Amino acid sequence: MKKYSKLLIALSQVLVVSGVISSCNNNNNGEEEKVRTLLADLASENYQIVTPTNPSATIVSAANEIASYYFKITNKEMRVINELEASMSNDSTYISLGDTTLFASAEHDHGEIDLSSETLYGDGFIIFTHGKNVIINSCCDRGVLFGAYQFIEETLGV
Repeated sequence: MKKYSKLLIALSQVLVVSGVISSCNNNNNGEEEKVRTLLADLASENYQIVTPTNPSATIVSAANEIASYYFKITNKEMRVINELEASMSNDSTYISLGDTTLFASAEHDHGEIDLSSETLYGDGFIIFTHGKNVIINSCCDRGVLFGAYQFIEETLGV
């Protein structure tokens, strides 16, 4: 009887594991489709990357990383512009990095956004949308860079 109990337990564990693997594969297909859709939106809307007026080397690096990976995937350039060149409207399509006027406008509409290092655990970041705009910010420039890499992974599928 013990032999059959052990065999039944082992068989049920195999079925549970294969069910988990199967459901993970289904989720990956959904995620891949989501990434393809976001990438198509980025390509069709002519997004531009916006940096603050006087960006740090880290913010410039974050902008260049997004633009570089976007080019590698789509063979299209994504411009990096200074916030003074950007004009916020209902139809604007920007990826804002750091403390830009676009972030301030989004914060005004969404309500105060807590960027304290306590809330973001040091160099954490936030990514959210405001209209068609993507906003990436943090309490520190390194957090913005980490947010840019997260955006590259999640949206560009790298």
